[in-house]
Amino acid sequence: MPHSTNAILGKTYAQKLASEDWLRFSENVRRDRGNACECCRRTNVVTQVHHVFYEPGKEPWQSKQEDVILLCEVCHRGLHVELQEFRRVVFKGLSPQAFRVLNSALVIGIHQYDPLIFAHALSEFVKNKRLVENHAKAWGTTAEPKPKYNIDPVSKSANRELTKKEQRLAEYINREQKG
Repeated sequence: MPHSTNAILGKTYAQKLASEDWLRFSENVRRDRGNACECCRRTNVVTQVHHVFYEPGKEPWQSKQEDVILLCEVCHRGLHVELQEFRRVVFKGLSPQAFRVLNSALVIGIHQYDPLIFAHALSEFVKNKRLVENHAKAWGTTAEPKPKYNIDPVSKSANRELTKKEQRLAEYINREQKG
């Protein structure tokens, strides 16, 4: 049976999150942030500390507070679903250089603006062909769009039905391409 690296080293991740060190760290995060979900802003809910990333060789409680976010259970679950889809899209479609640029832009944008507002602004930017073309020209390239995809919301992908989220995305993409 496969073992995680943490299990081989003596403690599973779940055991580490049950430790006094983690409990103290997570309580400090909750206290410092008013126990408010950083996504939906609710305060009357159970919150969970989510690592934005893990630094290799460090225990979960050795993170800097700015390297974690505080989420309610619903937003935390939703974040993991979105992260899975984001990773699938990003790692399939971007070169390492493009990923670095995207990551840097996201870090700057999310630290300067409300993340939801920033995401909407980014969405509006990429829908504006002239803005994208002008930006590409400034970088000495062209903004040749990828071929349009005719996504059929009832088609099968990898021998499975599309999820409701994938259906909504497919419908949105089809509407945008027609508009």
